Amino acid sequence: MAPRKKQTVQKPTIENDQVQKLTKEKKELEQKLEEALKQVADIQQENEQRRIELLGTYRDMRRDFENRTNQIAKSVESVKKSLKNAEGRAKKTDQQRQILMRTKLEQEERIAFLNDCLHEKKTHRMVEAERRKTEMSRKAMLKAQKELREIQEGKEGVSKPWRQCEICGEEYTERALRTPRVLDCGHTLCQTCIKRLAGDEGVHCPFDREVTIIPKSRINCLPKNFAVLHM
Repeated sequence: MAPRKKQTVQKPTIENDQVQKLTKEKKELEQKLEEALKQVADIQQENEQRRIELLGTYRDMRRDFENRTNQIAKSVESVKKSLKNAEGRAKKTDQQRQILMRTKLEQEERIAFLNDCLHEKKTHRMVEAERRKTEMSRKAMLKAQKELREIQEGKEGVSKPWRQCEICGEEYTERALRTPRVLDCGHTLCQTCIKRLAGDEGVHCPFDREVTIIPKSRINCLPKNFAVLHM
């Protein structure tokens, strides 16, 4: 019989340990990324449902308010007509004149009451409460998007190029000087660079030379590119 070869066991090396460690870190980052994406999707769905509910509530309240306003306007017109007729009849005698005065005071009080009903305080409070809820949902979604972006940028080690102005290289922010503004041609630059490029005729796009006609003092009126800020 031929002698059996002795099997050798490969000892783990430092390189294998590093590979395993990096693989584990990669899985953890992928798991966090998946959880963040799920949170963003849930928040977007919840925000859309809340927006639809708020829109329906607002339409119902608006329709109800218009109906009440029409009814009150008709009541006021009827009261005015009755008051006018009463004034004509009360001219005959002093007794009728006294009755007219009492009736006039009562009708004026009723008109004042009906006018008070026209105020939309209750409606405004309900709409304001829903607006605050929607704003909180929007902030939560923006926070989740920011965390997701930080995870992605941390994983890749560099910031996304579309979040930077192609002229000065500075990252876009919510601040006025670095706000991303959209020219008429569709290209996006930061507000500071657009002001530097602005001339008497408007702003010449540095990429396609198309002119956006706008005074230099109204650069901040150009549309803001929200998609770049929230990606």
